[in-house]
Amino acid sequence: MKYVFKPSPNYRNTQTTSGIMRDLTLCLLAVLLFSAVYYGVAYGPAIAFRILLMAALSVGAALLTEGLYFKVRGYDPAKEIPRSYGWVTALILVLITRVDVSYYAVIIATIVAIIIGKLVFGGFGQNIFNPAAFGEALIMNSFGASKAASITADVFSGATPMAAMNSSGWLLSSGAMNTFIKAFGGFGNLMLGGYPSVIGGSPALLILLCGAFLLWRKDIDWHLSVTYLATVFGISLIVGLVKGAGLSYALFNVISGGVLFGTVFMMTDPVTTPITIPGRMVFAVGCAVLTLILRWKANLPDGVLFSILLMNMCTPAIDKLVDGNQIKNQKLIRNKVVCSSAVMIALGLIVGCTLTASASSPVKPADKSDTTPAAEAAGMALEDFSENEVALRVYSNADPANMVYKTKAAGFHGVNEATITVDGTKGTIKSIDVTAFNDTEGVGDAAISEEALKAYVGKGINDTIDATSGATFTSKSIRAMAAAALRSANGENYWDIINPGSKGSGIGSVDFSANNVTCREWTNTDTKAIVYKCSAKGFEGVNEALITVNADEGKIVKVEVTAFNDTEGVGDAAISADALKAFEGLTLDSDVDAVTGATNTGNSIRAMAAAALKAAAGN
Repeated sequence: MKYVFKPSPNYRNTQTTSGIMRDLTLCLLAVLLFSAVYYGVAYGPAIAFRILLMAALSVGAALLTEGLYFKVRGYDPAKEIPRSYGWVTALILVLITRVDVSYYAVIIATIVAIIIGKLVFGGFGQNIFNPAAFGEALIMNSFGASKAASITADVFSGATPMAAMNSSGWLLSSGAMNTFIKAFGGFGNLMLGGYPSVIGGSPALLILLCGAFLLWRKDIDWHLSVTYLATVFGISLIVGLVKGAGLSYALFNVISGGVLFGTVFMMTDPVTTPITIPGRMVFAVGCAVLTLILRWKANLPDGVLFSILLMNMCTPAIDKLVDGNQIKNQKLIRNKVVCSSAVMIALGLIVGCTLTASASSPVKPADKSDTTPAAEAAGMALEDFSENEVALRVYSNADPANMVYKTKAAGFHGVNEATITVDGTKGTIKSIDVTAFNDTEGVGDAAISEEALKAYVGKGINDTIDATSGATFTSKSIRAMAAAALRSANGENYWDIINPGSKGSGIGSVDFSANNVTCREWTNTDTKAIVYKCSAKGFEGVNEALITVNADEGKIVKVEVTAFNDTEGVGDAAISADALKAFEGLTLDSDVDAVTGATNTGNSIRAMAAAALKAAAGN
């Protein structure tokens, strides 16, 4: 008997890497073109041109970097560059970047992505991390401040879905969720991409069509895409139902941010993902769980990027987990996949169940009252600011031409504060410096941008200041404080105006109820050195301090911070030696200025100081 056999591999695939990359490039160009058209129509041709220029610079930087690398290594760049596909990395990098990122940040990130993210590992097919994700991580961590201010003001003056949801702790009740979705034109508008986000992140429908095309062409593995989307949707749905957010919460988590873009263009990278189908399913579940955990708990508006990078590091371990004969060991491998996925999903559900649903939406659907300039043609003099609960005290009035006021007024979510300088001889504002912003990040802060505050310079009480589009409530709180300062400079006692030297003008009169202050006597050897152990809520956490008070004189002797739980590199400016020394000699009738850039932490220290002084006084 004659045996006829063919050696492995028995499966033949007519696809080539060049063909796959061609299809991927076409899809990326389609998304880039859509984004350029959308931003051009919505924000002007200059923004569309900026997007195309960013893409051109990134692609140019990628090709030049690879060309120099191959030249130095002794290879022919003309032959190697077409086989390295650096332009794909460049296009993905630009599409996951915001339009206001500076050109040089894009160029540097591209160069680093190509060199560190790919070439040092041996080039295309040898890299560990997704190069584009690696480059974008560099932008987020090293070039966060390198934004084009004018572009930021034009494009991101209102709320973006991700920033608004992030500001509310990533969970809203069903009613608030419906209001939230309506504010962005409903799910139809979210699917069509009619809102600003990262350049290529918003056109959900187009990305899904690109994904369908790539699946039809068998360029990407559906096991990764479907498993990832199903896991994100499933966990979000369970958490949403348990917490009363409803089905819309799960849909939002899938179509918003970078989930769809990451699903189609980044996670499906065959180089940085596991080799086997079971391994890819474990990889996708891990990415989905990390995406949601990072959204819920990290200080980031989205979690897709870092979830992919973290799982890239786990790829070798996943390959080892499901290693073995995929046919003979099918049952064992299946059990490993099910168990590991169940553990990760359970972790995601546990974290999700710690969330608290907000009953109010961070943004409201636009209506006539939100789009019509306040007190049209009537000026600030006739505007009703009673709901803003304005408070003001004179900080310096020795020079009539430079009268300085400390003011505060309720905005949308919290109380905003500002230092306002008025030219009393002319009855006009000279400058406004916002010292505390407690409204929605990414929404209300458009009203406290440098450009928005400049609009107040030279204005008097009878002038009109238009509300900032998308930040109506915050801008009204700024106008309320401006009007209070102008009235005070004119000699009016219209609001709660507290003059220096009057009873209760210092730290003892400040409302620190929001800081949840606690203070108890720690040591009491004599009335000249009573030590109090205090705690107060800052920006992110609760700060603690030991405060020594001279009870006989009612003065602070020393402040020693024992626990700091706010943002490193930001809030710690308020606990420096110089900042704490300013509290020495402080009484209930005196005050300490907030440290610029660390207002919330500074307020927590002031709150503890006031509580210690009141305790020493027997209050």
